[in-house]
This record gives sequence, C-alpha cells and structure tokens, in this order.
Amino acid sequence: MTPEQEKQSKKLHYLLEEAVKINKWREKMLKLLMTDVSPRIAKLDGTGYTGSGFHYGMVQEVGGLIRDMAIRFQPTMNHLDKSWEERFTWMILQVKAEGLIKDVKKAERSLKRKG
Repeated sequence: MTPEQEKQSKKLHYLLEEAVKINKWREKMLKLLMTDVSPRIAKLDGTGYTGSGFHYGMVQEVGGLIRDMAIRFQPTMNHLDKSWEERFTWMILQVKAEGLIKDVKKAERSLKRKG
C-alpha cells in the first residue's frame, strides 16, 4: 500500500467511525423532530408567542431538517472527499436542530409568561 493509499484508508476508517456516531444521533433526532418538536411547533401557531422569530420560519426549519436527515451518512472510498465535506454538513445540522429545539422552548416559555 502506498503512503497516499494508507492515508486515504485511515481517513475512510475515521469517517466510518464518525458515521456510526452521526447516524445514531440522526435516528434519535429525526424521531424527536417528527414526534415531539413538530407537534409542539404546530401548537404554537396563532398563539402570539415572542422571541423566536416568525412561526413559518420554525415550520420551514423543522421541515428542512427532517428532509436533510432523511438519508443516513454513508461515507465511501470512491467519494472520500465528498464524504469528508458531508461530515461538516452533519455538524451544521446538529447545530440547527439544537437551535430549533431551544427556539421552541423559548417560544413556549414566552406563552407561560403571558398567560
């Protein structure tokens, strides 16, 4: 094995380990978004909550996250560079999902303070 092939092999091995972690998180988060967060966003519609932007923004965000997480992270040697970049996309999805959950909680808290 050439040094370049060895480097590529190590990179793929690392990505495969990351894929296990990412896909485990993905499964939990996807279920949470569909069964918990989406219904909570639906309940917020028309309530006049404050501090979390416009309602349609949360609706679009949850829909986009569900769409983007529909396919598992599956790195391959044939597309190693693309897989490496895709890993960063998953990091961004994690930040977005956690941010959306915080926004929903913030909106729900604003309703409790109002009522």
